[in-house]
Amino acid sequence: MTGHLAVSTVDDIRAVAVGRPLPEVPDAPETLVQAVAARLRLWPDGELWTCDEAGQPLGAGYGRIWRRSRAIAAGLQARKVEPGRIVALMTGDALEFAAGYWACLQAGCVILPLTRRARHGAAEALIQILSRVTEPLLLADTASQALAGEVGRGLDLVVMTLAELELVAPAGAPDPAGPPRESPACLLPTSGSTGQ
Repeated sequence: MTGHLAVSTVDDIRAVAVGRPLPEVPDAPETLVQAVAARLRLWPDGELWTCDEAGQPLGAGYGRIWRRSRAIAAGLQARKVEPGRIVALMTGDALEFAAGYWACLQAGCVILPLTRRARHGAAEALIQILSRVTEPLLLADTASQALAGEVGRGLDLVVMTLAELELVAPAGAPDPAGPPRESPACLLPTSGSTGQ
């Protein structure tokens, strides 16, 4: 294949709607994981920032998050989590979500993100959501571990944590390289309507 299709403009969307072919983009990454890794190589000193529930800033460098994701992905593979497995990702902040999401992509898993709202909901609501999914694996960060355990017991699901999977993997996973070119990106979750 010499290039990849890209839907990026209103004209492209209209073309898809009526069945017209889209232009090819030369040298586009073959997979989403390759696209993420390519972006990280462009901005190796970039940082992801968010805030905790008290409004205190939390941040981590892209390289650190990528290394964590590689270790978590290796942990998933070591635990025999097959590509195509549905993973319900229960995380409380953007840093944990990025590491878990990238890890699931690398392991070839189908990701079912559980939002902050769902995480703060009752276990019963999460059980109802997950009962509709065929044999999901519930992957949680440390802050969500107790709730994940409760949900897992309610549905007899396998529950794993990001931290335990990191410990399974061998150390020394490669890091994206390249000179710094951008200032940090900043992600600040808000309510969307009140600005809180």
